[in-house]
Amino acid sequence: MVHAPNEYLNQLSECFWSHHVDHDIWFSNRLEEHLVQESMDFTRYRIKGEVDVTQCFESGSDHGGKLLDFITQNDCQESGVDVLERCLYFLKKISRIDGDSLRVEHPADVFVVI
Repeated sequence: MVHAPNEYLNQLSECFWSHHVDHDIWFSNRLEEHLVQESMDFTRYRIKGEVDVTQCFESGSDHGGKLLDFITQNDCQESGVDVLERCLYFLKKISRIDGDSLRVEHPADVFVVI
């Protein structure tokens, strides 16, 4: 199983998911807790990854808008200008410059159940 940890990029989605009281996000730490609770033997491996978020900052970019919606698990255009600006501010703070692009770390945890 592959699950994302609740690190920088996923903290944006968690902000929006916290308003969905009847739903809960299972990041990799929750999956690990569940496997331990169920006494299941497993091995966990971390895969490093990055997401190029450059287009999120390009006004009118369809891809950038969809990527930001995916990152936040929210329709950012429907949320209003203030929310959009705050999301982009946070995204820029956690990004690193790589040439002409902005990249954010986005690792994944692989769980191999034995």
